[in-house]
Amino acid sequence: MFSRQNIVGLFFFFALSLAAIDLGMDHRSGYMTWLLSAPSFLIVIAFSGLTYIKREKYMLHELGHILKNDMILGGWVGFMLGCFFTFLTVSSLSITILYGIADSMISIIYGYILGNVAFTFWPYYSES
Repeated sequence: MFSRQNIVGLFFFFALSLAAIDLGMDHRSGYMTWLLSAPSFLIVIAFSGLTYIKREKYMLHELGHILKNDMILGGWVGFMLGCFFTFLTVSSLSITILYGIADSMISIIYGYILGNVAFTFWPYYSES
């Protein structure tokens, strides 16, 4: 599960991802603070509770894939909720709608990243 090889791979994943984001971003608008969102993180983690509900239906090694799918679903639902709240509070078509949609997309990113990281570290026991 947590072997030295997995920890090194996770370090390289996060280090190279952050380096790529840093190279591609405009530093005048702040330094990656727009990438942090507690509500997006919480909605993705909340959807992992669906895996806990389904734990009796699947074998242990299958639950990693189910957890990944549930977290990705949480990211998409978080995106839809963010868009809903954005359109609910804006009265006219303006640039704030685009900022709201962009903020909502962070939950999709969290869903895919957290789901794949959880799936990567999930234990797998082969039948043979």
